[in-house]
Amino acid sequence: TREEHLLNSLVAFNGYNGTMLWRRRLTPGVMIHRNTMIATPEVLYVADDKSCKRIDTSTGRVIDEIIPPTDVAGGTFWKWMALEDGVLYALVGEQEQKDGVTRQRREAHGWPWDPLSPGFNQAENPWGFGHNLLAMDPESKRVRWSHREDEGVDSRALCMKNGRIYIYRHGSYLASLDARSGRVVWRKTPENAPELFKALGPDLPRQDWRTNWRTTAYVKCSDKAVYFAGPTIGKLLAVSAEDGRVLWEHPYDN
Repeated sequence: TREEHLLNSLVAFNGYNGTMLWRRRLTPGVMIHRNTMIATPEVLYVADDKSCKRIDTSTGRVIDEIIPPTDVAGGTFWKWMALEDGVLYALVGEQEQKDGVTRQRREAHGWPWDPLSPGFNQAENPWGFGHNLLAMDPESKRVRWSHREDEGVDSRALCMKNGRIYIYRHGSYLASLDARSGRVVWRKTPENAPELFKALGPDLPRQDWRTNWRTTAYVKCSDKAVYFAGPTIGKLLAVSAEDGRVLWEHPYDN
């Protein structure tokens, strides 16, 4: 019961003494284990199933909202976002399954999945996939470019570094986009890069205390490589950021 009053809340604290500065309510049932919050000194960006709110960091007041046209975004649910060099990048799309608010009040060691969130034990991950990737000006809200995939991008495998965005869907594609223009730099599929997808292996529906939550990000990038590791991948795999070729792999599988 100690934490129940903070359910579905966004809270700002003083970093030096822990004083609560302000608090806002969040939309109940939205799965938040994803990249949809960005902090800058003056503005906090928080996205949900309807828009991206720009919030004054000192007061918690909503400055404005970013709602790209649905014919460009494919929906209003924000799956992932990043801010680089004054440009806001986002994966936006259709609505997702919501879980009911749970007050378990469990005092035993550990926790069971089903009573807390039925979505986590479904056969397929129900969250985080979107078809439309956008680049926007956060002040004017103008969409600079958009990129659409027929098969939804997995936001757990979406990352960017130094002007390159990497998008992935297991068994379908791995691609690099130019962040300035949205142009496809390179694109790998099972047809043109069978060795890559063989190395990636099957999509593993793992989830337990040894492999982490199914919503965990499993792709990260550096200047030179894109790294795959996590619950859905059976190894640690490094792929070239330059052209998508396999660099090396290691049998470590978490």
